[in-house]
Amino acid sequence: MPIFGKHDSSSNKEESNPDIVSKDDVGNFPGTLPIIPIRDTVVYPYTVVPVYVDDNIGAKAAKRALETDRYVAVFSLDSNEGENPAIDVDNLYTIGTVCLVHKVVPVSRQGTMVILQGVAKVELLDTSTSEVPWYGSVREITDGEDVSRRVKALAKTALTTAQNIISQTPYLPHQELQFALESLDDPMKL
Repeated sequence: MPIFGKHDSSSNKEESNPDIVSKDDVGNFPGTLPIIPIRDTVVYPYTVVPVYVDDNIGAKAAKRALETDRYVAVFSLDSNEGENPAIDVDNLYTIGTVCLVHKVVPVSRQGTMVILQGVAKVELLDTSTSEVPWYGSVREITDGEDVSRRVKALAKTALTTAQNIISQTPYLPHQELQFALESLDDPMKL
């Protein structure tokens, strides 16, 4: 049920798109995944982002994911190690995101662009770096299931602001965007 109660329950026909991950799919990923270490970027759940991977470890992890179930674990490198931190398991943050790999595109001799969709926040428990790609054991981190009054109020404010922007921008598809906003069922997706 949507947060704000304007969902039309008579139209329960939902087209399933295998490329889009729903909230029901969260947690349906394996406990051990290939790791993509990334610099200067954080991937959040429910976002789709292009990530430039300039190392063999990340590129092979993305390609391996496409060959299997399309899931990878993405962890940022600690930027306190200098401007260009070494790609080492000791430089990885232990909190990251499980992502669905949508596309892998080579963009130069040394790099690859990977289109990722964040699925869930995870903690890195253990790593295997004996071969490339690296693998990591992960555990999903769930933020409190119950939504407090404060979170609901903030979500309502964000929804109202988005609706105001949509209504004042003539070139946006008003009805489609209004429906999309009103059918959101999770404040984290705002």
